[in-house]
Amino acid sequence: MKLRYVSGLVGALSLFVASAASASTYTNSDRSFALSFDEIQRNNNNFYYRHSGDRYFMGQIKIINTSETAGSVTYKGTFKEDLIGKREKEISCVGDINIVRHQKNNQVEAQLTQIVKSGTNCPSIGQTFKVTLVEPLPVADKNGNFTSQNSDNDLSETAGFLTWPAWQVVSSDGELNCRAQPNAEAAVKFVFRAGRDRLKAETRGASAFQSSNGATWMRTVSPKGICYVRANSKFIKPISIPN
Repeated sequence: MKLRYVSGLVGALSLFVASAASASTYTNSDRSFALSFDEIQRNNNNFYYRHSGDRYFMGQIKIINTSETAGSVTYKGTFKEDLIGKREKEISCVGDINIVRHQKNNQVEAQLTQIVKSGTNCPSIGQTFKVTLVEPLPVADKNGNFTSQNSDNDLSETAGFLTWPAWQVVSSDGELNCRAQPNAEAAVKFVFRAGRDRLKAETRGASAFQSSNGATWMRTVSPKGICYVRANSKFIKPISIPN
């Protein structure tokens, strides 16, 4: 069972799910650990999935305090982790958790430390675990296009996947037309401007991307309502959450 399959459980476990508008997603290189963490509202709807061998776990995180230094934010709190899916017995581990968020090169990195203190049938009481996670910003394909294949996240507020929500204008002239339909001939409903506007993917349909005549478009929210922008690295780029 892959992590992408596990993430489909998110909708059924909505008690733990952070708002997609403000939740950051972090993963490690093999995607065996994925964290959904609300850094804007800093509430307690934060969770993670991890797998070890053929076992899959979900952890709920409660943040107790936050401290900031130049270029770094530290979140301290507690976690409760449970074995999910098919299981021969209940396994639950409880302990302390630290998350340190900082910028490293062109990526945002989250260093997570867990100290296991108690639990039910917990095999790791007294142990400390560390994992380094990165924010998986979408990367355009060889033609510069952002698509559902390269820009939809594993962890979402609905079952399945959700388009990366935060983008900005990078057009050479600093302007980007947002059209009534996903094609270059449709009427312009709004013009986004670099430095003034941010783009928010409209994700109520899960993926915000549509293809038309070989070009990809992203459904977004503007002051004039829903409209479409060209989903290409010449015009837009994803930005960190929060930024």
